[in-house]
Amino acid sequence: MLAQRRIDGFQIRDFILDPEEKTKYLALAMAQMVIRNAREKGYRRTECCWIVEDNIPSLWIWKRVGGRVAKRYRIYEKQ
Repeated sequence: MLAQRRIDGFQIRDFILDPEEKTKYLALAMAQMVIRNAREKGYRRTECCWIVEDNIPSLWIWKRVGGRVAKRYRIYEKQ
């Protein structure tokens, strides 16, 4: 008999705020709400896809809710 795998994580593809409402603390509150709701539903992992390395505000937000950089991709231009 095959064991069933339980889905324990999900991906956040985009996390976009209206530029006029864009403050670090509003985004932080939204991220905290997403993480709290995910934990209540039994998820243990969350992956934020493709945060650009120099996007300091996004990195700050996700690190504040316990995130860490798991992978780093480099894009090189051929000359």
